[in-house]
Amino acid sequence: MHLPATDHELAEQSARARREARTIARISHPNVVNVHDLVELGERLWLVMEFVDGPSLKEHLAATGPANPHAVAVIGLQLLSALEAVHTAGALHRDVKPGDVLLRGDDRVVLCDFGIAVLTGTDSITATGAGIGCSPATGT
Repeated sequence: MHLPATDHELAEQSARARREARTIARISHPNVVNVHDLVELGERLWLVMEFVDGPSLKEHLAATGPANPHAVAVIGLQLLSALEAVHTAGALHRDVKPGDVLLRGDDRVVLCDFGIAVLTGTDSITATGAGIGCSPATGT
């Protein structure tokens, strides 16, 4: 994430990104992307995350067409489990879309991109359009 050059804005966004990354990093769930570290270098923040070797649900559907009802149910149940873990940790994803769901080769889905998540009981952590946990293929 590129952070603005002004000291006040840089400090504010950096603190927000750190809080959000720490919240997501404390979630240990097979269907939530693992965040391992947050590195600051100059005006950029780099997230070190689990590598998910597979396409996003968006990419998969574009290539194969609509999924059958059984596949939709399997994906949906895994996403519900992921969202329950996220909510239990005190965060809300608020923007789940097919590009935020990565499909692993072992038929497991992984929820990522917590760009506009908020912690329960706090103000918004990141601005709309700033991402935490992005699809490596699309950057979204």
